[in-house]
Amino acid sequence: MGYSAEEKGLIIRLFFSNNSVEIVRHEYHQRYPGRRIPSRNTIKNVVRHFEERNSVQRKKRTVERNLDAELDILLYYQGNKNIPLL
Repeated sequence: MGYSAEEKGLIIRLFFSNNSVEIVRHEYHQRYPGRRIPSRNTIKNVVRHFEERNSVQRKKRTVERNLDAELDILLYYQGNKNIPLL
């Protein structure tokens, strides 16, 4: 399970105010005792992502469909019913 925007915001604020991964880990554990403590790499990645994109949100992935190609494939299989679908 990933970290919420609120948790990432806390990680970033703690890191920039203390410049210490260990303090971030300690304070995070104090605030969220039942949660998994972020690793050093996770903290660095959250901070790096924030510095690069000015956001804690992940970019939503979009997939563009090629309807012409899909139609070609469907028509091919319709005309060649002896070919098994995987």
